[in-house]
Amino acid sequence: MRKMYFLLACLIATISFNIVPVPVSAKETSDNFFPVAQVVLTPVFLCEDAGMSVLMEGGSKSYRFNGTLGFRVCDQHLLKFGGEYLSQKFHYKFHEHGTHHWTPQWALGGKYRYLFADDCCNWLKFFEFDGYYAKSNNKNVHEHHEILGSRSWGLEAGTAIDTCWNNGILYFGLNYDSFRFKNHRHGDDEEDHRHNKAKEVNGVGATIALEQPLWCDVSLGFKYQYKKAYDFIYALINWHDRMECGDLDLGIFVDHTWGKQHLNSSTTLGITVGFSFGIDNWSVFGDCCAPCDTDCCVADSSDLTAWIAAPAVYMPQVIARTSSHHGRDGGQNPGAENPGAAEPVAATAPVAATAPVVTPVEQPAVTTEVTTG
Repeated sequence: MRKMYFLLACLIATISFNIVPVPVSAKETSDNFFPVAQVVLTPVFLCEDAGMSVLMEGGSKSYRFNGTLGFRVCDQHLLKFGGEYLSQKFHYKFHEHGTHHWTPQWALGGKYRYLFADDCCNWLKFFEFDGYYAKSNNKNVHEHHEILGSRSWGLEAGTAIDTCWNNGILYFGLNYDSFRFKNHRHGDDEEDHRHNKAKEVNGVGATIALEQPLWCDVSLGFKYQYKKAYDFIYALINWHDRMECGDLDLGIFVDHTWGKQHLNSSTTLGITVGFSFGIDNWSVFGDCCAPCDTDCCVADSSDLTAWIAAPAVYMPQVIARTSSHHGRDGGQNPGAENPGAAEPVAATAPVAATAPVVTPVEQPAVTTEVTTG
């Protein structure tokens, strides 16, 4: 009973830490996407050499469809590829008015993981490399205002070590991301041309993530990402139950994105349900040990299940910002493409989360895999 009280206290502290309102300045943009519900289905094929996962997530102002296909190639190499469609309803505030708009975004991504052998470095768990590409479109809001979509891509490489307690995993990664925003209007004069030039934001960042089993099949997931355009923190309390027909996961997660470079900030709180199961009489390579000379089924099947259930790409939020245009009627552009000027950005209710941190760009699914996103 004491363990259950402690778990509840940790969960309440985690949620409160991320959603307590704090004052924001007029330039900040904050949206709350909760409650949301997330469902993850993960069928794994015969011999556990391949599988797929389908993630569906929805709330009143946000919905997401995500699919991932993953493989084990020999005993120590894991691959997965996937894509997603995400749409969120943000509150944008311009000079004279505020407005709500749905902003869609699609993304593609892939990951590779090399598992270190236990007899070599039992404290070093794996090396991982991943990349993604995402795109959101521009949208006209008013004659002199528009929502600027973006084209972004990123790469990350990292490694994980054993926490030396209950098979926990601590991940460290370095990443590079590039974000490009561009007005879709094209003017004839020099002033219009200057403000229609693309705004690029790129730079090096870092990721730290923790997946720590606790007790009674309960685990804690924690992730923090620093990027040039935003910071992202994520926490998950998950309960795992192994049944005869498959594995069931139930969890509560909370995350917050701090937008930089005039990007939106957002908070998400929701529940997640995952179910992993096997499919007989089917194998990608036809034989358990093909195309390798070693037995491809040596590794624990739960490793592959967790790897596939975590999305290959998972964008924290839609990457979009506001902009105004220098119109023919003498309207002024406040410097949407000039970082030094005062740009009209969205501002709503006080933002959640006052401080900045499993699986894989990516808010992870309900699995025990540490991912990099």
